[in-house]
Amino acid sequence: MLADAIKAMCARWKIGPHGVADDAIFAKTGSGAGCIADEFAREGVYFDPAQKGGRVSGWQRMRRLLSDAGKPDRPGLYLNRACRYWWHTAPYAGRDLKRPGT
Repeated sequence: MLADAIKAMCARWKIGPHGVADDAIFAKTGSGAGCIADEFAREGVYFDPAQKGGRVSGWQRMRRLLSDAGKPDRPGLYLNRACRYWWHTAPYAGRDLKRPGT
């Protein structure tokens, strides 16, 4: 059902049903069906594992993107006031209390 919904959304946007996903969907958990990514692939939806970075590098990247927003020659992170989930969760995202700058 989820694969069908993904394919329908991709068709509306005129893009292929291919994306990135957390590496947990590639874990072989002992199921005879394989991993979750295999189940999606059988339905025509394909995923590559996301390239995860460290927490520190993620915070640095987000800070850089926020500060570069509005610069015409640099990619930036733009947030709208309507992004309520971001505004409610980002300030409380995990941090290392022993290294406050990270």
